[in-house]
Amino acid sequence: MRHEYPEYWAYGLCCVPDPAGRLPAGDGDEDIDFPTLEVRPAPPSGSSARTLAE
Repeated sequence: MRHEYPEYWAYGLCCVPDPAGRLPAGDGDEDIDFPTLEVRPAPPSGSSARTLAE
């Protein structure tokens, strides 16, 4: 069984894919320009997806 790097999960949750539809997966992603990835917006206030108090 393979264990993914934390980046595999974190980038998919926090970032929008690049124009080619790719997200970093933690290994072999040298050709993805990390600083240009768009960050996904936070869930709306009052959403059940929020886990921290405001």
